[in-house]
Amino acid sequence: MTTEEKKAYLNSYLANLRKLQGMQEEYNQLFIARTSISVSMDGTPRAHNPTGLEVYAAKRDALARAITKQKTTCLDALADIYYNIEQLTDKDITKTEEDKVILTYKYILGLSFDEIGAKLDRTRQHINRLHGRALECFSVSVQTIPQRKRQTDE
Repeated sequence: MTTEEKKAYLNSYLANLRKLQGMQEEYNQLFIARTSISVSMDGTPRAHNPTGLEVYAAKRDALARAITKQKTTCLDALADIYYNIEQLTDKDITKTEEDKVILTYKYILGLSFDEIGAKLDRTRQHINRLHGRALECFSVSVQTIPQRKRQTDE
């Protein structure tokens, strides 16, 4: 597995999380749009909104189901990635623990190298080097979400 493939795999949780947050925002906006009072101030008569409560309820239900499915995808990705980070091994235990912390901060918590450096009292450049070393040691040892999806599609 190349370094870029490892990064793409590790970034999959945060990508799924951002997608989930977007869906939740859309769900909230749908509710606000339906429950807020709209006022037209141009003086012309307006027809009532042709969509009834049934259409709104159907949209909201479909979006709620999609959010539930996306939450499951996020949790699966988090579990896979966390498990694989915990499988890191090296001859030096302190290096291994440091690598695990860096990968967890970067790919699970979504921190930048500057933020990780501040937490670990290291420079950004040093964190960048440690991140590269951690990626070299990292390997995917469980079946990943994209592989499972491909198998179910076939």
